[in-house]
Amino acid sequence: MNVKKRNMPFLILCFAIIIFYLMLWYAYFKDFINSFIFIGTIFVGLVIMLINLVVFRNDKSRIGEIRWLTIILALLLCFEIRLLWYESYTYTASFHVKPIEVFDESGIHIMVVSTIDIEYVEDKELIIRSLEKENLNIIDLYKLNNKIRYESKNAELLKWLRIQKDEFAIMGRNVKQYLGDDPSSINGFLNRKDFP
Repeated sequence: MNVKKRNMPFLILCFAIIIFYLMLWYAYFKDFINSFIFIGTIFVGLVIMLINLVVFRNDKSRIGEIRWLTIILALLLCFEIRLLWYESYTYTASFHVKPIEVFDESGIHIMVVSTIDIEYVEDKELIIRSLEKENLNIIDLYKLNNKIRYESKNAELLKWLRIQKDEFAIMGRNVKQYLGDDPSSINGFLNRKDFP
C-alpha cells in the first residue's frame, strides 16, 4: 500500500503531462496556435523539469520521478521539433513541367506534375502572378494549414526511418507487379534521377 501511495503523484503528473500535450496538439492541429507556441510550451515544460532535476538532485525519493518526466518531455520535444521547419510554408503549388520520354527514342512520354512549397507569402494573387511570370502552368494552388504541416512532418519522419517509401518507389513497385516480370527497359526508367 505504501508503494502505491508513493507512486500516485508520479502517475498523476504523467497523466497531466499527457493531457496537457494532447490539448496542445489539438490546438495546433485545429490552427488555434502555431508551431512556435506548440514547441515553445513543450520546451518551457522541459526547462521547468530540468530545473527541478537540479533542485531535487539529492532527494532520492523524487529524483527518479523527475527524471522520467524530463525524459517524457524531451522525447515529445524531439518528436515535434521538426514542425518548426514547416511553419514558413504558406501555400503549395502544382504545375505541369516538360514531359519526360519513358524509353529513349520511343516517342512515349509521361506528363509530369511538380509541386513547390511557397514560403512566407500570404497573398494568393501575388503567388499566381509570380508563377505565371515564370511561365508555369498552374494546376492547383492551395493554402497549407497545421494539419497538412503535421502530416508532412510525420511522413518525413517515416521516410527517414525507412518505414514509408516515396510515391515514385511505390509506383515503380506497382508497375513491376502489373507487368509480371522485370524488364530492363522499365528499370532504366524507374532508376532515372532527372524527375523534377
